[in-house]
Amino acid sequence: LVQNVLLGPGVPFVPSFPVPPPSVQIGKFTNGNSFGFGIDSGIVMVSGNATDAMPGQPFSTGFGPTPDADLVSMLTAINSSSTVVNDGVFIEFDFVATGDSLSFNYIFASYEYSGYTCSPFNDPFGFFLTGAGINGNPGVTTVNLAAVPNTNPPIPVAVSTLNSGSPSGGYPASTCQAANPNFAASSAFFVSHPASNFVNATGYTLPLRAKAQVTCGNIYHIKLAVADVSDQALHSMAFIEARSFQVPSVQFTSSTNHNNSFSDSMIVEGCNSAYLIVEKAGNVSQPLTVNYTLGGTAQEGIDFDPLPDSIYVAAGVLRDSIAIDFYDDGLNEGVETLEINTQQIVTPCYTYAPQQIVFHIRDRQPMNAQVNLLTGSDTLDCPFTPIQLEALYSGGDGQRYGAWADGRTQPVMWDTLQEDQTYYFFAWDECAADSVMDSLTVYVRPAVPLEVTADSNWTCQGDSAVVAVHLRGGIPPLNFTWWDGLSDTLRRFLPMQTTYYPFSVADICGNIYRDSAVIFVPDPVNASFNWIEDPAVPLGISIANYSSNSSAFFWDFGDGDTSTFDQPKHSYSRPGLYTVWLWASNEYGCIDSTSRQVEVKQDFNLFIPNSFTPNGDGINDLWSMYGGGFDAFELQVYNRWGQLIFLSKDINDFWDGTFGGEEIPDGVYYYLINLVLEDLKTHQERGEVRVLR
Repeated sequence: LVQNVLLGPGVPFVPSFPVPPPSVQIGKFTNGNSFGFGIDSGIVMVSGNATDAMPGQPFSTGFGPTPDADLVSMLTAINSSSTVVNDGVFIEFDFVATGDSLSFNYIFASYEYSGYTCSPFNDPFGFFLTGAGINGNPGVTTVNLAAVPNTNPPIPVAVSTLNSGSPSGGYPASTCQAANPNFAASSAFFVSHPASNFVNATGYTLPLRAKAQVTCGNIYHIKLAVADVSDQALHSMAFIEARSFQVPSVQFTSSTNHNNSFSDSMIVEGCNSAYLIVEKAGNVSQPLTVNYTLGGTAQEGIDFDPLPDSIYVAAGVLRDSIAIDFYDDGLNEGVETLEINTQQIVTPCYTYAPQQIVFHIRDRQPMNAQVNLLTGSDTLDCPFTPIQLEALYSGGDGQRYGAWADGRTQPVMWDTLQEDQTYYFFAWDECAADSVMDSLTVYVRPAVPLEVTADSNWTCQGDSAVVAVHLRGGIPPLNFTWWDGLSDTLRRFLPMQTTYYPFSVADICGNIYRDSAVIFVPDPVNASFNWIEDPAVPLGISIANYSSNSSAFFWDFGDGDTSTFDQPKHSYSRPGLYTVWLWASNEYGCIDSTSRQVEVKQDFNLFIPNSFTPNGDGINDLWSMYGGGFDAFELQVYNRWGQLIFLSKDINDFWDGTFGGEEIPDGVYYYLINLVLEDLKTHQERGEVRVLR
């Protein structure tokens, strides 16, 4: 359990103790709901049977006195009135410290929370670390790592020191107060109402962390212990997280486009620096030099600033970083990579394996600027005509900015022209070293002849359509009028047939233009069909399409299948009553639909030859049959004495005219065929087959 469950990879384990016999008080656990309990798997130690920790289990009997000086010391520290230790369970081992710190995760649980909180009795529990250099003490000491968080000096974890913040069983709060003056505040680390499907206890702690400072390279002894106090009832238990007893490590993380307003997993060329961050997880007191080589498609000095060949993290410093600046070369290169391959790091206490950190670099998003005319035209027929312009800009990375050449930053502006003028707008993003520009020139010219264009349209019968009349030239204002007096150049009509709509346009000079807009209405689509059963196909139908004024068809056969054929055929998988729909349309998109009820009945087909010639000439040597429309098939062949000489449940299993490996003589043989049809009904065929050689 220590080697395969508790210790993380690479922790030097010193087997200094004889392997003890198996203990029913210790086991490996796996919790299927780690979100509710807090630890997914690990070692469980119970002052009873290990299985007592399972929800709904009855408690086992006790195991008798198990005196232990460390547990007695723990009970004395919290003023427990009884120091009699029963049912103790212990795990002890030695290990070599590969770093300057030790830690692992655990949960303490007990059935005594329901009636013995703040009582003078506390089931003893602790993780007792022994060795030199613990927490800076050069002498050999023993320290209990199972301490209530945020207590100094550390207070051992027990029912009276870490609980819901309130007594139970009628005991006074003063007992808890004496053991832990801040026991009410410590309730933040306790589950007050545990769900019974997690653990067989009336309360347990949140996941806690046992930790200590140690001296790298020293050998330490640790004892994990839990027991009952005074009696042998209402067990307590400890859950220790798998692989949480870990060696030190070096963590490499990245920060892309540092301090830019946008977030991107890739580095953007020309934006703020990216950083490679090195962080020590353990061995913080030791200096660390990380040497590395570079790889990937990005080239040093061409795509990014040259980098040092190592990173130095001083003793006592948790993390450091190097900045990486990528050039905006303006080339479309796609996604490039920079690989930082760290070399093996050898320290006096631990060797860190090589790692690879990959940065992905993308090109900057191009910035776009566009100037549009919202009101008026870029060529004005008359001077002093007001115009409205709008500047649009997009693309880029992060915050975007824009301004007109005269310094105005509002994207929309008005102006009145007497002569030709060009408008310039500049746009840039937060990473840009320069800007992009777009311009629009507005011309003022003498009046030109009036030009009128009427857009014709089409629609289906019963639908509406819009026609638009476009006016150009002339001297404004222009007076546009339909035959009925309305003046909107964009108008919707509802014609029942092809119709012409007259209009007239007059400018200030009295020039009049007359024309008509036309809306074409095609003949209406009529969807119609009939169907008959297809005698050649089981459960099949043939459809006759009688639709008119249509060129495209869509069929829904009511069983999930569809077709776009003009005169489709269809075979159903099951008999029944189906609704077949037809949607017919013409080249303009006009649609009509109709449906009919189709009833298909069960049918099947089976072809059975009445003779075959198994003489080896390659012609009609096998008795084979074909068919369909059934789910199961069985063939029995008998000779004239009623003896079964061939049996098959596969229609594709052909008979070669033998029995028991020997050729049968010429003659007449009798067959029986049993079928299970697709509606689960059965059918039987009987007959004769002649064998001719």
